[in-house]
Amino acid sequence: MNEARKRVTQKDIARVAGVDQSTVSLALRNHPSIPEATRKRIADAVEALGYQPDPMLGALASYRTRSRPAQFHGTLAWLADWTDWRRIPHFSDYFTGASEQAQRHGFRLEEFCLGKKGMSAARVAGILRARGIGGILVCPLWHGSELVFPWEEFASVAFGYTMMSPLLHMVTSAHAHACATVVRRLAERGRKRIGFCLMPAHDQRVDHSYLAGYLTTMTVLGLKIPPLFDEKKSVPEVRAWIGKHRLDAVVWGAHGTEADPTELRGSMAGLTKFRRLGLAIPDELALGCPSLDRADGPVSGVYENSLRIGRVAMDYLVGMLNRGERGVPASRQRILVEGDWCEGATLPAVKNGK
Repeated sequence: MNEARKRVTQKDIARVAGVDQSTVSLALRNHPSIPEATRKRIADAVEALGYQPDPMLGALASYRTRSRPAQFHGTLAWLADWTDWRRIPHFSDYFTGASEQAQRHGFRLEEFCLGKKGMSAARVAGILRARGIGGILVCPLWHGSELVFPWEEFASVAFGYTMMSPLLHMVTSAHAHACATVVRRLAERGRKRIGFCLMPAHDQRVDHSYLAGYLTTMTVLGLKIPPLFDEKKSVPEVRAWIGKHRLDAVVWGAHGTEADPTELRGSMAGLTKFRRLGLAIPDELALGCPSLDRADGPVSGVYENSLRIGRVAMDYLVGMLNRGERGVPASRQRILVEGDWCEGATLPAVKNGK
């Protein structure tokens, strides 16, 4: 009881700083509407009084927010640098998942595409300012790795590794973990000669995470097979690679072609290609994919669950807005979202209940 009476409240801070309690609340969340001089005065009062937020009151406020219908707070931006991003199922699912989660928080997600005629970065930024849009989700880039934009004015979260400048907080699939999972599952089913077949551009877009997961797990298992970094090779060339290394399993990625990355071949097209080799799947050659674009197909592997990734990104963006965080972070955070294992039919069946 004695400690409770001594607890410093926001009302105490307001009295010392000479402002309303609502102003203190906004200042503690770094809200841009509070002038710098007022914010400093409140910060001085906080330090002088030794204020510490009450975690129980914070939990109560969070509960009240979750338990009542979300009120509409405004619009958030989905920023893309190309018009065909919806042709990539993963990207389309990012948007859908983020949109659904935005509604739960009382927001609406709207697309702004720099690839459209007349939509320069300056033009889009002007629209966002005029409409009071303070949060941005950045679709994976397709044209280069840098996006010049007045980031200091907005709370922003990027998807994936393609945006190298600036380094915003980022949400993506746990690609290395997914590839490691596929290799381990193949090994558990008795496969010892596990190859890796992936287009270099695809692995580069995920910061070489697939290759890292493959090589690390193969090393731990004491296995060594040189990867095949070119899925454009002909069927005879792929068959020769498999025969040379006596492969009994292959890890490969589902993605587009080098000429047209939006022409998503996906897991089914990849399965068709391997069937042309004339090998029985999975008896002679088992297959596992770490980047499935669907969870209900015949291919074994990890479904990235891009809807979930979109929801996580939106949660993080809303949290940034609530905390008053804007601009490029001094040290970015990477949030890796694990996918779901899909048994499929391209791995040998589990024996003896294992």
